[in-house]
Formats: sequence, C-alpha cells, structure tokens
Amino acid sequence: MYRLPAIAVVIAGALVLGLAAPVGAETENPCKLLKRSEIARVLDTEVGRPQKGGPSCEWAVDVTATRPSGAVFTALYLVQAKQVFNQNKKDFSDDLVEVTGLGRNAFYQPTGSDGVVWVLKGDVLLTVQGAFVAVGDEPEPDPATIQDELVQLAALARKRA
Repeated sequence: MYRLPAIAVVIAGALVLGLAAPVGAETENPCKLLKRSEIARVLDTEVGRPQKGGPSCEWAVDVTATRPSGAVFTALYLVQAKQVFNQNKKDFSDDLVEVTGLGRNAFYQPTGSDGVVWVLKGDVLLTVQGAFVAVGDEPEPDPATIQDELVQLAALARKRA
C-alpha cells in the first residue's frame, strides 16, 4: 500500500485555526467515525488499519482499476466548530458543492481530483477527506467518483459523530 504523508492540508489548516479534540461528542476518537470494512466496501479496495493523529485518523487505501492509491482521513472537532464551519463555507463559496443527505449543514470542497466533505452536526464538526495521488502507472482519480464516495463515507461518519 502507498502511504501518504501523515496529515492533509485541510486538517492541518483546521489545527492552525485552534481546533482541539472534542469533549462530549458521541465519539471522541476520529478513528471510530468509520469502519475499515465500510471504507473498503465504498471504495471497493483494500484498506489499511486506522492511524490516529490528534483529532484526525488516516486509512491507507490500495490502488484500483479506476483510482490510484491514497488515503481517507476523518477529523472530529468541537471547539469553535460552528464558527470554523461557517468561515470555511464562506471562504470556499466559489468552489463548494452542496450535498444532500447530510443535513443542511454540509458541503463538499473539491481540491483538484481529491476533496473534503464538511459536516456540522450540532456542535460537532467532522470532515471526511480523500487524498489520491497517481504514482507510476496508477490511474488518475475521477473527481466525480471521489466526491460520490466521500459523501457516502461522510453519511456513515455522521451517524457516529
């Protein structure tokens, strides 16, 4: 499996904004937002064991016929969750995509062929991010497919936040 660097830009950006690990969420562990088997089913590939790093979690994913290897990240925050969600929604307003099925407080932020789903559930902010980099002869990721898969994963994660 190809393993990406430890933390993605969006998660690092959230840390710079001063977000801390949650207190009082249904789960305080971002690795409990998704199950390895759920990611494997949605992405139709092998998935590595979760690696926790602060308020985020990373699962390495194998290459498929239509997607390069990469990772799925989840993050979970309570401190200033509403403010951060609203500010990011404003900052990304030109690029964001409204999503359905996750409540009215959710959007998708495309980041090239990758992306991030932002979901505000009460006072909890959760993100589900995909980062896929074609290495060698691996296929280039399809942005529409990545968006669909990440929204499916965010719907599963939202139930546990």
